[in-house]
Amino acid sequence: MKSIYSLFCFTIIILFASACSSNNSGSLDTSNLEETQSEEKSNREFYPVPRDVALDALPFKVEFPTSVPFDAKESGVAIGSWDNNLSEISLSVTYESTVDDEEIEYVVANFDRFYSNMEADNIYDEITLDDGTNALFQETSFPSSSLHWFKDGKEHNLYYNFVFNENNQAQEELLKIANFINN
Repeated sequence: MKSIYSLFCFTIIILFASACSSNNSGSLDTSNLEETQSEEKSNREFYPVPRDVALDALPFKVEFPTSVPFDAKESGVAIGSWDNNLSEISLSVTYESTVDDEEIEYVVANFDRFYSNMEADNIYDEITLDDGTNALFQETSFPSSSLHWFKDGKEHNLYYNFVFNENNQAQEELLKIANFINN
């Protein structure tokens, strides 16, 4: 009986400790973030931080790309809040080529920033991701390509900059990254 009580107490302690170690509050934990000086009063921006610091601060789970189609260095994660109570959060990270000007930027938000408006526009090609999620693809003359989708209350955006979509290569690379993030 004493061992059952000990096991019960140990389980309660572990559950309590794990709950305290993650941010489940529904708002951004700014304790390890430094706010930039912004003139915009309706939103707040923070200096880029390492990925692990960002993951601890966020009130939602994010999967980051694990590979891009070129040798790259990853920027710090830039985080911003679109409301004063720090519940509508967006973040971005850029993967810059170590050889040329190519880059892929990943932007995710825990709310619909622009996706509904994009969906209403007729300038995007509709594509279906491996899990059945609808996505919107666009190639621009910049040269760049972008892929956007909304899943589980999060808006995802991938931008492949300084590359032409020759033989749909940019589109295929963005789809690979999106399918990884969605699974």
